[in-house]
Amino acid sequence: MKKQTVSQTRNTCRAQRNDVAGATRRYKRVVVLAVGIVIAATLALCAFSLACYRQVQGMGNGTLVYYEYAGELPTASYILVPGGGAKEGELSLQSRYRLMRAAELYKEGVAEKVVASGGDAEEALLMRDALLAMGLPPEALWVDKHGEDTYASICRAVQLFPDERFYLCTQEQYASRAAYLLQKLGANGICINADLVIYQTPFIGRLREYLAATKAVLDGNGLAFSRPGDVGQFPIICCGGDEG
Repeated sequence: MKKQTVSQTRNTCRAQRNDVAGATRRYKRVVVLAVGIVIAATLALCAFSLACYRQVQGMGNGTLVYYEYAGELPTASYILVPGGGAKEGELSLQSRYRLMRAAELYKEGVAEKVVASGGDAEEALLMRDALLAMGLPPEALWVDKHGEDTYASICRAVQLFPDERFYLCTQEQYASRAAYLLQKLGANGICINADLVIYQTPFIGRLREYLAATKAVLDGNGLAFSRPGDVGQFPIICCGGDEG
């Protein structure tokens, strides 16, 4: 009886070890499969982003306008300045350069108004204050507090001023993407160079452009995750009136 009990105990232990080993092998297979799926998905996303980047660069390459003096530029209805970011109450260097370029073009008579499009109210009002400090009259300045990105800035400006020619102030680094969106949206806009100094683009900035190009392709083909706010509901306000 005792021998039989020992034998049964050994068999039970052996079965348990086999169960544990089997469960471990299954767990390892699941982990390997999950890692493989993650790697495959990452590679697919990288390939898609690269394809989007090349598409954006191919369509937008060579569309940025450089000029020696403003008098050689054809006139336009307005100048659109997408926000380049603000932090702790200060506009980014890129935003300031865009605003300086827009103010220069306005003063040279290239356009009759400037649209400052910020990602939120704080940025938009900082842009407004900067342009007013540069000497722009309030009646020539329009402020958009809902230009979350370049896509939204273009869409909302075109809603307010349909079919009107405009210049979009941006840096060379972003010009292809902006030009791609202008073409895909059928906007009558031209990218104008706002690089007032030559600077190196950091690695993070270049990496960001790959991701931003992917978003631009989705936006330009009607696959945007969110739609820009309608100017009827979220108006672009002229500073010559009640700017809020």
